[in-house]
Amino acid sequence: WNTLGAALYELRDLQGSVDSFAMALQQDEGDVTSRFNLANALTEGLMYKASIEQFSRVLEARPDHIEARCNMARNMEAICDWTDRQARFQLLQQIVDEELSQGRASPIRPWHALAYPFSPSLLSKIAKSFAVRTVQDVKSQGLPQIFP
Repeated sequence: WNTLGAALYELRDLQGSVDSFAMALQQDEGDVTSRFNLANALTEGLMYKASIEQFSRVLEARPDHIEARCNMARNMEAICDWTDRQARFQLLQQIVDEELSQGRASPIRPWHALAYPFSPSLLSKIAKSFAVRTVQDVKSQGLPQIFP
C-alpha cells in the first residue's frame, strides 16, 4: 500500500495517496515510513492540522526523524501555531547547522527557510546546499547541465 501511495502521490492523486497510506497503516500501525508519507500527502492537500498530528506520531516513534521535524515546523507556521516557536526554530537551526557541517544538504528548502527567523548568512548556506544537491541530482540522472 505504501508503494501505491507513493506512486499516486507522484501522479498528484492526493486523495488516492492518502487512502493508500491509510491502508498501509491499517496493516501496520507502526510503519513510520507510511505515516511520514501520509503526513506529506496531507500537507500537499493543505490538511495541515491532520498532517501535524501524523508528523507528531512519526516523531514519537522516531524523535531523530529530521524531515518529519522540519515539515511539521513548516506546517505549524502555515496554521500560525506559535507554540514553542522560539525553541522550535532554535532546534531547526541546530539541525541545519549539523547537516551542513557534515557536508549534507539542508533538510529545509530555501523557499521555506525564507519565512523562518534565520540569519541572512544561514539562508544563503541553505540555498547553496540545495543548489549543490540539485546539480548532483541532475548529474546522477545523466541529464545535461544547462547552467554554468
